Amino acid sequence: MERHYHRKNGRVERNFLALIAKTGTRTQDLRITNALLYQLSYLGVALTIQKRATNGNPRLHQGSCDTTDNESGARGSNKGKCHETARDTVQGTVAEEAFVVRGLFTAASGMNVQQNRLDEIANNLANVDLNGYKKDTAIQKAFPEMLIRRMNANGVYRFPFGSVDTAPIVGVVGTGVETNEVFTNFTQGAMKQTENDFDLALEGRGFMTVQTPQGERLTRNGAFLVNSDGYLVTKSGDFVLGETGPIKLKKNNFVIDEDGTVWQNSTFAADDKRLVSQAENQWENIERVDRLKLVDVKRERYLQKQGNSYWRTTDESGDAQIIGPGVRPKVRQGFLEGANVNAVQEMVEMIEVNRAYDANQKTIQTEDALIGKLWNEVVRV
Repeated sequence: MERHYHRKNGRVERNFLALIAKTGTRTQDLRITNALLYQLSYLGVALTIQKRATNGNPRLHQGSCDTTDNESGARGSNKGKCHETARDTVQGTVAEEAFVVRGLFTAASGMNVQQNRLDEIANNLANVDLNGYKKDTAIQKAFPEMLIRRMNANGVYRFPFGSVDTAPIVGVVGTGVETNEVFTNFTQGAMKQTENDFDLALEGRGFMTVQTPQGERLTRNGAFLVNSDGYLVTKSGDFVLGETGPIKLKKNNFVIDEDGTVWQNSTFAADDKRLVSQAENQWENIERVDRLKLVDVKRERYLQKQGNSYWRTTDESGDAQIIGPGVRPKVRQGFLEGANVNAVQEMVEMIEVNRAYDANQKTIQTEDALIGKLWNEVVRV
Protein backbone atom coordinates (compact mmCIF):
# COMPACT_ATOMS: atom_id res chain seq x y z
CA MET A 1 0.00 0.00 0.00
CA GLU A 2 1.29 3.42 -0.86
CA ARG A 3 1.71 5.88 2.00
CA HIS A 4 -0.40 8.61 0.34
CA TYR A 5 -3.61 7.23 1.94
CA HIS A 6 -3.53 9.68 4.85
CA ARG A 7 -6.41 10.16 7.26
CA LYS A 8 -6.84 11.85 10.65
CA ASN A 9 -6.62 8.54 12.45
CA GLY A 10 -3.12 7.38 11.60
CA ARG A 11 -3.30 4.63 14.18
CA VAL A 12 -6.01 2.82 12.22
CA GLU A 13 -3.88 2.92 9.08
CA ARG A 14 -0.86 1.54 10.95
CA ASN A 15 -3.00 -1.25 12.40
CA PHE A 16 -4.30 -1.91 8.93
CA LEU A 17 -0.78 -2.30 7.52
CA ALA A 18 0.20 -4.53 10.43
CA LEU A 19 -2.86 -6.67 9.77
CA ILE A 20 -1.90 -7.07 6.12
CA ALA A 21 1.63 -8.05 7.12
CA LYS A 22 0.38 -10.68 9.57
CA THR A 23 -2.07 -12.22 7.13
CA GLY A 24 0.66 -12.67 4.58
CA THR A 25 -1.49 -11.15 1.86
CA ARG A 26 0.36 -9.25 -0.82
CA THR A 27 -0.14 -5.52 -0.46
CA GLN A 28 -0.60 -4.95 -4.14
CA ASP A 29 -3.57 -7.33 -4.11
CA LEU A 30 -5.44 -5.20 -1.57
CA ARG A 31 -6.41 -2.07 -3.44
CA ILE A 32 -7.86 -0.23 -0.47
CA THR A 33 -9.64 2.91 -1.55
CA ASN A 34 -9.72 6.24 0.22
CA ALA A 35 -13.36 5.64 1.12
CA LEU A 36 -12.48 2.40 2.93
CA LEU A 37 -9.70 4.06 4.93
CA TYR A 38 -12.10 6.88 5.77
CA GLN A 39 -14.55 4.34 7.12
CA LEU A 40 -11.83 2.54 9.07
CA SER A 41 -10.82 5.79 10.77
CA TYR A 42 -14.16 5.81 12.57
CA LEU A 43 -14.04 2.25 13.83
CA GLY A 44 -12.69 3.49 17.15
CA VAL A 45 -15.94 5.30 17.92
CA ALA A 46 -18.54 3.17 16.12
CA LEU A 47 -20.08 0.05 17.60
CA THR A 48 -21.67 -1.15 14.34
CA ILE A 49 -19.53 -3.92 12.89
CA GLN A 50 -20.18 -4.67 9.26
CA LYS A 51 -18.39 -7.80 8.15
CA ARG A 52 -18.81 -10.00 5.14
CA ALA A 53 -16.81 -13.13 4.48
CA THR A 54 -17.06 -16.02 2.11
CA ASN A 55 -19.39 -18.68 3.54
CA GLY A 56 -19.41 -16.83 6.86
CA ASN A 57 -15.71 -17.51 7.35
CA PRO A 58 -13.72 -14.32 8.03
CA ARG A 59 -10.44 -15.89 7.03
CA LEU A 60 -8.73 -15.01 3.79
CA HIS A 61 -8.74 -17.80 1.22
CA GLN A 62 -5.44 -17.88 -0.53
CA GLY A 63 -6.98 -19.75 -3.39
CA SER A 64 -9.06 -16.75 -4.42
CA CYS A 65 -6.06 -14.44 -4.64
CA ASP A 66 -2.92 -16.51 -4.87
CA THR A 67 -3.07 -17.49 -8.51
CA THR A 68 -0.49 -18.23 -11.15
CA ASP A 69 -2.74 -17.51 -14.11
CA ASN A 70 -1.25 -14.11 -14.74
CA GLU A 71 0.72 -15.29 -17.78
CA SER A 72 -2.32 -16.96 -19.36
CA GLY A 73 -4.47 -13.86 -18.89
CA ALA A 74 -7.01 -15.60 -16.65
CA ARG A 75 -6.10 -13.60 -13.60
CA GLY A 76 -8.28 -10.64 -14.54
CA SER A 77 -11.50 -12.64 -14.28
CA ASN A 78 -10.83 -13.54 -10.65
CA LYS A 79 -9.36 -10.17 -9.72
CA GLY A 80 -12.50 -8.34 -8.63
CA LYS A 81 -13.73 -11.19 -6.41
CA CYS A 82 -10.28 -11.46 -4.79
CA HIS A 83 -10.17 -7.79 -3.91
CA GLU A 84 -13.73 -7.76 -2.59
CA THR A 85 -13.09 -10.76 -0.35
CA ALA A 86 -9.83 -9.33 0.98
CA ARG A 87 -11.33 -5.87 1.56
CA ASP A 88 -14.40 -7.16 3.42
CA THR A 89 -12.38 -9.65 5.45
CA VAL A 90 -9.81 -7.10 6.57
CA GLN A 91 -12.54 -4.55 7.25
CA GLY A 92 -14.39 -6.96 9.52
CA THR A 93 -11.18 -8.05 11.26
CA VAL A 94 -10.06 -4.51 12.01
CA ALA A 95 -13.58 -3.70 13.19
CA GLU A 96 -13.47 -6.62 15.62
CA GLU A 97 -10.06 -5.48 16.84
CA ALA A 98 -11.30 -1.91 17.37
CA PHE A 99 -14.28 -3.21 19.32
CA VAL A 100 -12.04 -5.31 21.58
CA VAL A 101 -9.45 -2.56 22.08
CA ARG A 102 -12.23 -0.26 23.23
CA GLY A 103 -12.75 -2.70 26.10
CA LEU A 104 -9.10 -2.26 27.05
CA PHE A 105 -9.50 1.50 27.26
CA THR A 106 -12.70 1.19 29.27
CA ALA A 107 -11.08 -1.15 31.80
CA ALA A 108 -7.93 0.99 31.95
CA SER A 109 -9.97 4.10 32.73
CA GLY A 110 -11.64 2.17 35.54
CA MET A 111 -8.25 1.22 36.96
CA ASN A 112 -7.10 4.85 36.89
CA VAL A 113 -10.21 5.94 38.77
CA GLN A 114 -9.74 3.27 41.42
CA GLN A 115 -6.10 4.31 41.80
CA ASN A 116 -7.22 7.89 42.48
CA ARG A 117 -9.77 6.66 45.01
CA LEU A 118 -7.11 4.60 46.75
CA ASP A 119 -4.80 7.62 46.96
CA GLU A 120 -7.49 9.69 48.68
CA ILE A 121 -8.39 6.89 51.10
CA ALA A 122 -4.72 6.42 52.02
CA ASN A 123 -4.38 10.16 52.59
CA ASN A 124 -7.46 10.18 54.82
CA LEU A 125 -6.14 7.31 56.92
CA ALA A 126 -2.73 8.98 57.23
CA ASN A 127 -4.37 12.13 58.66
CA VAL A 128 -6.95 10.47 60.89
CA ASP A 129 -5.27 11.96 63.99
CA LEU A 130 -4.62 15.43 62.52
CA ASN A 131 -6.70 18.09 64.26
CA GLY A 132 -9.10 19.92 61.99
CA TYR A 133 -8.44 17.65 59.01
CA LYS A 134 -11.26 17.30 56.47
CA LYS A 135 -11.53 14.11 54.45
CA ASP A 136 -11.24 14.04 50.67
CA THR A 137 -13.41 12.00 48.35
CA ALA A 138 -12.66 11.26 44.70
CA ILE A 139 -15.74 11.88 42.57
CA GLN A 140 -16.14 9.82 39.39
CA LYS A 141 -17.99 10.70 36.20
CA ALA A 142 -18.97 8.14 33.59
CA PHE A 143 -18.51 8.74 29.89
CA PRO A 144 -21.71 8.70 27.80
CA GLU A 145 -23.23 5.28 27.28
CA MET A 146 -23.81 3.98 23.77
CA LEU A 147 -26.88 2.09 22.54
CA ILE A 148 -26.50 -1.33 20.93
CA ARG A 149 -29.14 -2.13 18.32
CA ARG A 150 -30.03 -5.41 16.63
CA MET A 151 -28.82 -5.91 13.08
CA ASN A 152 -29.45 -8.33 10.23
CA ALA A 153 -27.14 -11.26 9.64
CA ASN A 154 -25.30 -9.25 6.97
CA GLY A 155 -24.64 -6.38 9.38
CA VAL A 156 -27.19 -3.94 7.96
CA TYR A 157 -29.69 -2.10 10.14
CA ARG A 158 -33.38 -2.75 9.64
CA PHE A 159 -35.35 0.40 9.00
CA PRO A 160 -39.04 -0.35 9.53
CA PHE A 161 -39.93 3.33 9.39
CA GLY A 162 -36.90 4.72 7.64
CA SER A 163 -34.92 5.66 10.79
CA VAL A 164 -32.13 3.92 12.69
CA ASP A 165 -33.84 4.97 15.92
CA THR A 166 -36.55 2.41 15.23
CA ALA A 167 -34.09 -0.49 15.24
CA PRO A 168 -34.59 -2.79 18.28
CA ILE A 169 -32.36 -1.86 21.23
CA VAL A 170 -30.33 -4.71 22.68
CA GLY A 171 -28.81 -2.72 25.53
CA VAL A 172 -26.19 -0.14 26.38
CA VAL A 173 -22.42 -0.29 26.67
CA GLY A 174 -20.32 1.94 28.90
CA THR A 175 -17.35 3.77 27.48
CA GLY A 176 -15.37 4.26 30.68
CA VAL A 177 -15.12 6.61 33.65
CA GLU A 178 -12.88 9.42 34.81
CA THR A 179 -12.09 11.24 38.04
CA ASN A 180 -14.17 14.40 37.90
CA GLU A 181 -12.87 16.12 41.06
CA VAL A 182 -11.51 15.56 44.54
CA PHE A 183 -14.22 16.78 46.88
CA THR A 184 -13.40 17.91 50.43
CA ASN A 185 -16.02 17.09 53.05
CA PHE A 186 -16.26 20.00 55.50
CA THR A 187 -18.60 18.36 57.98
CA GLN A 188 -17.96 19.00 61.68
CA GLY A 189 -15.39 16.79 63.37
CA ALA A 190 -15.67 15.41 66.90
CA MET A 191 -14.76 17.69 69.82
CA LYS A 192 -11.93 16.52 72.07
CA GLN A 193 -11.53 18.19 75.46
CA THR A 194 -7.92 18.93 76.38
CA GLU A 195 -8.29 21.49 79.22
CA ASN A 196 -5.44 23.42 77.62
CA ASP A 197 -6.25 27.14 77.44
CA PHE A 198 -4.33 27.52 74.20
CA ASP A 199 -6.40 24.88 72.37
CA LEU A 200 -9.33 26.26 70.41
CA ALA A 201 -12.06 24.59 68.36
CA LEU A 202 -14.78 25.99 66.12
CA GLU A 203 -18.32 24.71 66.32
CA GLY A 204 -19.98 25.65 63.05
CA ARG A 205 -18.93 26.89 59.65
CA GLY A 206 -15.87 29.10 59.45
CA PHE A 207 -12.09 29.21 59.73
CA MET A 208 -9.42 30.77 61.89
CA THR A 209 -6.76 32.83 60.14
CA VAL A 210 -2.99 32.44 60.46
CA GLN A 211 -0.13 34.44 58.98
CA THR A 212 2.41 32.36 57.03
CA PRO A 213 5.43 33.42 54.93
CA GLN A 214 3.26 32.77 51.86
CA GLY A 215 0.41 34.94 53.11
CA GLU A 216 -2.75 34.42 55.13
CA ARG A 217 -4.07 30.88 55.35
CA LEU A 218 -7.24 29.38 56.78
CA THR A 219 -7.31 26.59 59.35
CA ARG A 220 -9.51 24.71 61.77
CA ASN A 221 -6.59 23.17 63.61
CA GLY A 222 -6.68 25.03 66.93
CA ALA A 223 -3.65 23.39 68.58
CA PHE A 224 -1.91 26.66 69.45
CA LEU A 225 0.82 27.77 71.85
CA VAL A 226 2.64 30.95 72.90
CA ASN A 227 6.09 31.69 71.48
CA SER A 228 9.00 33.33 73.30
CA ASP A 229 7.67 36.80 72.46
CA GLY A 230 4.25 36.07 73.96
CA TYR A 231 2.32 35.74 70.67
CA LEU A 232 -0.25 33.06 69.98
CA VAL A 233 1.15 30.83 67.21
CA THR A 234 0.61 27.47 65.57
CA LYS A 235 2.95 24.53 66.06
CA SER A 236 4.65 25.62 62.83
CA GLY A 237 5.36 29.03 64.33
CA ASP A 238 2.79 30.93 62.25
CA PHE A 239 0.98 33.81 63.97
CA VAL A 240 -2.70 33.39 64.82
CA LEU A 241 -4.45 36.54 63.67
CA GLY A 242 -7.03 38.67 65.35
CA GLU A 243 -9.01 41.32 63.58
CA THR A 244 -6.25 43.86 64.33
CA GLY A 245 -3.22 41.59 63.83
CA PRO A 246 -1.23 38.97 65.80
CA ILE A 247 -2.54 38.26 69.31
CA LYS A 248 -0.22 38.72 72.28
CA LEU A 249 -1.10 36.71 75.41
CA LYS A 250 0.23 35.52 78.72
CA LYS A 251 -0.41 32.12 80.22
CA ASN A 252 -3.07 32.07 82.96
CA ASN A 253 -3.98 35.63 82.08
CA PHE A 254 -6.40 35.35 79.15
CA VAL A 255 -9.86 34.02 78.36
CA ILE A 256 -11.53 33.54 74.98
CA ASP A 257 -15.33 33.58 74.93
CA GLU A 258 -17.67 31.84 72.47
CA ASP A 259 -17.65 34.83 70.14
CA GLY A 260 -13.85 34.64 69.85
CA THR A 261 -13.16 37.79 71.87
CA VAL A 262 -9.90 37.65 73.83
CA TRP A 263 -9.90 39.11 77.38
CA GLN A 264 -7.05 39.59 79.82
CA ASN A 265 -6.31 41.02 83.27
CA SER A 266 -4.49 44.28 82.68
CA THR A 267 -2.88 44.00 86.13
CA PHE A 268 -0.38 41.40 84.86
CA ALA A 269 -0.27 42.44 81.20
CA ALA A 270 2.29 45.25 81.45
CA ASP A 271 5.30 43.12 82.46
CA ASP A 272 6.05 40.49 79.81
CA LYS A 273 8.46 38.63 82.12
CA ARG A 274 5.96 38.41 84.94
CA LEU A 275 4.61 34.88 85.37
CA VAL A 276 1.04 34.50 86.50
CA SER A 277 -0.55 31.60 88.36
CA GLN A 278 -4.23 30.77 88.32
CA ALA A 279 -4.46 31.13 92.10
CA GLU A 280 -3.26 34.72 92.22
CA ASN A 281 -5.22 35.98 89.22
CA GLN A 282 -8.45 37.49 90.57
CA TRP A 283 -9.44 39.16 87.28
CA GLU A 284 -9.97 42.53 88.92
CA ASN A 285 -9.10 44.56 85.79
CA ILE A 286 -10.52 42.83 82.71
CA GLU A 287 -9.81 44.39 79.34
CA ARG A 288 -10.46 43.41 75.73
CA VAL A 289 -7.36 42.44 73.74
CA ASP A 290 -8.74 41.50 70.33
CA ARG A 291 -11.15 39.16 68.61
CA LEU A 292 -10.18 36.10 66.60
CA LYS A 293 -10.31 36.71 62.89
CA LEU A 294 -12.94 34.15 61.91
CA VAL A 295 -13.59 34.11 58.19
CA ASP A 296 -15.58 32.21 55.60
CA VAL A 297 -15.76 31.95 51.81
CA LYS A 298 -18.66 31.71 49.39
CA ARG A 299 -17.72 28.30 47.97
CA GLU A 300 -15.61 26.36 50.43
CA ARG A 301 -15.45 23.28 48.19
CA TYR A 302 -12.98 25.16 45.97
CA LEU A 303 -10.50 25.91 48.75
CA GLN A 304 -7.06 24.48 48.07
CA LYS A 305 -5.31 22.39 50.70
CA GLN A 306 -1.82 23.49 51.71
CA GLY A 307 -0.87 20.89 54.33
CA ASN A 308 -0.95 21.11 58.15
CA SER A 309 -4.73 21.66 57.92
CA TYR A 310 -4.15 24.91 56.03
CA TRP A 311 -6.32 26.09 53.15
CA ARG A 312 -5.73 28.76 50.56
CA THR A 313 -8.45 30.73 48.81
CA THR A 314 -8.83 30.53 45.04
CA ASP A 315 -10.68 32.51 42.41
CA GLU A 316 -13.45 29.92 42.47
CA SER A 317 -13.83 29.91 46.26
CA GLY A 318 -13.84 33.68 46.56
CA ASP A 319 -11.93 35.85 49.03
CA ALA A 320 -12.12 35.20 52.76
CA GLN A 321 -14.52 37.56 54.53
CA ILE A 322 -14.81 38.20 58.28
CA ILE A 323 -17.95 36.57 59.64
CA GLY A 324 -20.40 39.06 61.06
CA PRO A 325 -22.35 38.89 64.35
CA GLY A 326 -25.09 36.29 64.63
CA VAL A 327 -23.56 33.77 62.21
CA ARG A 328 -20.11 33.37 63.72
CA PRO A 329 -19.14 29.86 64.79
CA LYS A 330 -18.82 29.20 68.51
CA VAL A 331 -15.27 29.14 69.85
CA ARG A 332 -14.58 26.39 72.39
CA GLN A 333 -11.52 27.08 74.54
CA GLY A 334 -9.84 23.98 75.90
CA PHE A 335 -11.13 21.79 73.03
CA LEU A 336 -9.78 20.54 69.72
CA GLU A 337 -11.72 19.47 66.65
CA GLY A 338 -10.72 16.02 65.47
CA ALA A 339 -10.57 14.84 61.86
CA ASN A 340 -13.92 13.98 60.32
CA VAL A 341 -12.53 10.65 59.11
CA ASN A 342 -14.10 7.33 60.07
CA ALA A 343 -11.21 4.86 59.97
CA VAL A 344 -13.50 1.83 59.77
CA GLN A 345 -15.43 3.25 56.84
CA GLU A 346 -12.20 4.12 55.05
CA MET A 347 -10.94 0.54 55.47
CA VAL A 348 -14.19 -0.82 54.03
CA GLU A 349 -13.88 1.52 51.04
CA MET A 350 -10.28 0.42 50.57
CA ILE A 351 -11.40 -3.20 50.27
CA GLU A 352 -14.06 -2.12 47.78
CA VAL A 353 -11.48 -0.24 45.72
CA ASN A 354 -9.12 -3.22 45.67
CA ARG A 355 -11.88 -5.51 44.41
CA ALA A 356 -12.96 -3.06 41.73
CA TYR A 357 -9.35 -2.59 40.62
CA ASP A 358 -8.89 -6.35 40.43
CA ALA A 359 -12.07 -6.72 38.35
CA ASN A 360 -10.87 -4.14 35.82
CA GLN A 361 -7.48 -5.84 35.73
CA LYS A 362 -9.09 -9.19 34.89
CA THR A 363 -11.12 -7.46 32.18
CA ILE A 364 -7.91 -6.27 30.54
CA GLN A 365 -6.48 -9.78 30.73
CA THR A 366 -9.61 -11.18 29.09
CA GLU A 367 -9.55 -8.56 26.34
CA ASP A 368 -5.89 -9.29 25.72
CA ALA A 369 -6.66 -12.99 25.36
CA LEU A 370 -9.46 -12.20 22.90
CA ILE A 371 -7.15 -10.05 20.80
CA GLY A 372 -4.59 -12.86 20.76
CA LYS A 373 -7.27 -15.30 19.65
CA LEU A 374 -8.41 -12.87 16.96
CA TRP A 375 -4.95 -12.61 15.44
CA ASN A 376 -3.94 -16.25 15.88
CA GLU A 377 -7.15 -17.92 14.73
CA VAL A 378 -9.44 -15.54 12.87
CA VAL A 379 -6.83 -13.75 10.78
CA ARG A 380 -4.68 -16.84 10.22
CA VAL A 381 -4.66 -17.93 6.61
